[in-house]
Order: sequence, then structure tokens, then C-alpha cells
Amino acid sequence: MEKSTVESILSSLKGVTKKKNTFTVSPEARVYLLLKFGLRPLALESITLTDEYLSGREGDGGDDTFIDYDAIAGITSKAPEKGIRRPGF
Repeated sequence: MEKSTVESILSSLKGVTKKKNTFTVSPEARVYLLLKFGLRPLALESITLTDEYLSGREGDGGDDTFIDYDAIAGITSKAPEKGIRRPGF
């Protein structure tokens, strides 16, 4: 997949915000990268695009992952649901 395609997909997802080259996934949303090499889908909360590769972070304090654009087979997401009640005080 090309960088421009990844950027276009991420820009169109609900619950994902962009600041410069970094996309941040809201806590209510999910973004999964599907890789060509049969590895598990990666659920990333922060995604940064560079010219050569994508870097992402899995959860708070999670691992940093660096992926070549050619290794990405697809992107799937779960948009935040409307009307979800969150605990409050």
C-alpha cells in the first residue's frame, strides 16, 4: 500500500484526528492494520507517517511498531458508537 493511500484512509475514519503527520485514534474507536505476512492485526492508537515507513504505538505504554508501507495489506476500523454512556463522577 502506498503512503498516500494510507493517509487518505486514516483521514477519512471517524474517531481519528490528524496533527501534522501523526494520526491519533480516540479511546472509543479502533484502527487495525492488516499485514501481508500473516501476522496478527495491529491495533494502533497513534500512527505517524514518514516518507519511508509507518510507525505506531499499541496502547498506553505499548510497543512502538515500524512497518514498511509495502507490508500493509489493509486497514480496518471500528468507529465510535453514538450514545455510549461512559462512567462519570
